[in-house]
Amino acid sequence: KKNFLDLVKRQKEVVEDLIKNRKLSIKNRKYKLITKSFIATCLTRCKEYSDNKMSNVMSNIIKEYLPVLAEHNDYYGIFALTYEYYCGTTSFPQDRVKALKYALIAYEMEEDPDIANTLGYIYYYGGANNGVPNYDLAFKYFSLAFHAGYNIESAYKVADCFLKGNGTPKSERAAYNIVDSLYNYTRN
Repeated sequence: KKNFLDLVKRQKEVVEDLIKNRKLSIKNRKYKLITKSFIATCLTRCKEYSDNKMSNVMSNIIKEYLPVLAEHNDYYGIFALTYEYYCGTTSFPQDRVKALKYALIAYEMEEDPDIANTLGYIYYYGGANNGVPNYDLAFKYFSLAFHAGYNIESAYKVADCFLKGNGTPKSERAAYNIVDSLYNYTRN
């Protein structure tokens, strides 16, 4: 009940802040941090469905707010910056070193299996190390993602690591068993 009341209170605070600022030009708006987080969340989610045909206004707001949110240790801002830099967008150019930086911070905050999977990919393909893989860390993060949320993509990469002996002793049997369990999991 307390969490629900806190949520309602925060939502009310965001709405009041939006109303207070809506008559001002975008440049002159002074939003609270919680409102910036809400706006960045909405815009980032809208962007996911816009086929990268995002307006300059949306792009500029994301460019402005995500770094501010990250500076204030806002998990969503850090999470979003991880993928903005990992993929490269109209708001942020691809930069796997920065993606790694934000992914490590986000993972430390939440132990999110999706972030662990992304860390695995960054290390596996050497994205933050001039193309030089770090298979030990890749296997570690793929394994964490696989076991924390049964992330199918991570399970496949763990099997791949076992098959090739990347970051773990080579084991065709372990690779086969993982792929077999994935097949059975997805079949049902």
